[in-house]
Order: sequence, then C-alpha cells, then structure tokens
Amino acid sequence: MSAIDINTLLSEASCYACYGPVPVPELAELALLARISQQTATPTGPIDFLGLGTFGSNTVATSYSTTVPNAIPAKNSLVLAVVMSGRDALVAGTPTLTGAGLTWVLVQSISGGAGIPTISVFRALGTATAGFVSADFAGVSQDGCIVSVHQFTQVNTSGTSGSGAIVQSLTAGPTGSGVSISATMAAFNANGNNAGFFAIGKGSNPPGITPKAAWTQALTTGFSSIAHGQGYGIADQYRLATTDNVPSATYGFTGGVTGIAIEIKSILS
Repeated sequence: MSAIDINTLLSEASCYACYGPVPVPELAELALLARISQQTATPTGPIDFLGLGTFGSNTVATSYSTTVPNAIPAKNSLVLAVVMSGRDALVAGTPTLTGAGLTWVLVQSISGGAGIPTISVFRALGTATAGFVSADFAGVSQDGCIVSVHQFTQVNTSGTSGSGAIVQSLTAGPTGSGVSISATMAAFNANGNNAGFFAIGKGSNPPGITPKAAWTQALTTGFSSIAHGQGYGIADQYRLATTDNVPSATYGFTGGVTGIAIEIKSILS
C-alpha cells in the first residue's frame, strides 16, 4: 500500500467520523490497517553514504582513541571503520576496535610488510552513543595510526553487527611497485541497488590516490611517522547503486599499497 493510499484512507475515515453518521465497518478497518502500515513501514530508498570523520596520529603507541568527529552514526546504519597503521621496519599489527556503544566485528585485514600499511575494516550496526572509538594493538607499538568512520543507510539489517549488509569482501595487494591497485570481486547483485566500498592504505603522505571513474573519494588523510619519518596515508572510495564489482585506483608514484573491497547489500536487494 503506497503512502498516497494510506493518507487517502485516513482522510476519508476522518471525514466519515466527523461528518458522516457512522463509519462503515470496511472503511474503519482499512483506516486501522493504514495506521498500522504507517507505524511499521520500513525504508525503501537507495543506499546513502555519510563520511563521519577521520583521525590520524603520527606518535608511537600501542592504542589510539578518537571521538567520531562529525556525528553519532544513525540507528541501524551500517558503520564501517577503516584502521590503518604502519611500522617502518616491521609488519604493522591488526587491532581490536571498541567504542561508541557498538560491537565492532573485523571484516578483513591485510598486512603489507615493512613500510607498507596494514589496513583493517570493521563493521557495526545498532544504536550508537557519543564517545571514543579505540583501536588497540595488544601491547605492540605502532609508528602511527589512522581511523576513518563511514555510515551507510538503507542497508539490509539482518544478522548481527551488520553481517547482513556485507555481501562479500576481498583484499587487494600488497603492491610494492606500479601505479595502480584493483580488486575483482564476484558479480554484484544484478538489480543494481547494492553499493561498493574500497579502502586503500599507502606508504606515503599524502596518499595521492585517484579513485576509479564514477567512484567517489570519501575520506583521505596521511601522516609522517615521528619515529622514522616514513609516510602513511589512507584513501577510501565508494560507489552507490552499482553493479561495478572491480574497484580500482591510481597513484602518481610507486609505493606499497594495500586495499580491501566490499559489496554492501541494499534493503531493496
């Protein structure tokens, strides 16, 4: 039943109640059903995106905390947090993520090697609260860390902590040379309602990464390590309502690059 149908029924029911002798039973029943439909209606629009913010630190530490800069994630939105860290002469670690009243579950992580970033993507879905998001590396020192947080609304909310909104994920790289990176996922849903997301970490500051045509660069930032002067950067990109299952990016100079590609399921799929 469409919104127009519901409003019309409610209007007619109101007219009968106010001006007519007694509402006919059928119309009263339809009006009740219309009210129930209004109260239980679910979103039916396409996936939407909001970059909630990014935080970077170039100090040596075993954990990093930041508030979600721009906003508290909307209730029942898929929240993806990308965590990138680097260690000049060693492989950077994969953290655990806590905070904002959400349960964060690791989707994928890829370690690039010495001087190449390790990036990890976490998912969450629920009712968020204001507060810190903390990445903890279990006592292992990192040369620095970046956390970027993204929100996708109108997604499938089945499962737990956003599991129903993740169709597939795939790591890309590490690439130690060359000027591009890509990930070839399985075919996306043919209805074209799903979204693609591609998180990229690069061993340079700034990252200097150009997204694929028709993909939109989301949040990008970088830092140069105080400990060793090594540069690290992150650049995330997305594409809404697409069947493009091969995200890619180019950069103007060689360097170690890692990536994680994800297909996000729409509520319409």
